[in-house]
Amino acid sequence: MLMFTEKEFAAFEVAGLDERMAVIRAQIQPIFQELDTYFAEQLAPELGTELFVHIAQHRRRTVYPPENTWSALSPNKRGYKMQPHFQLGICGDYVFMWLSFIDNPKNEKQI
Repeated sequence: MLMFTEKEFAAFEVAGLDERMAVIRAQIQPIFQELDTYFAEQLAPELGTELFVHIAQHRRRTVYPPENTWSALSPNKRGYKMQPHFQLGICGDYVFMWLSFIDNPKNEKQI
């Protein structure tokens, strides 16, 4: 199984948006895909629902390179922001995994 190493943390030292994104796509996103697929398989039976992998593409960025990047496990195949979801991410200092609720999620009152 792929894991994060010092090489992935060093990606956040790369200057320039295009240059950093090339490193993120080549080195970090394959790790997200492998780890999230594993986590989805482990969590789905516990949660009673299928989980889908979403990997941040940072498409709206035009100038500044991302200070971190992330992936999400969501019960929604079309996106992750509208429902509570798990985020796996990395920045220059650490790896994180959060349970996230963003922007008035669907079924907010029941949550």
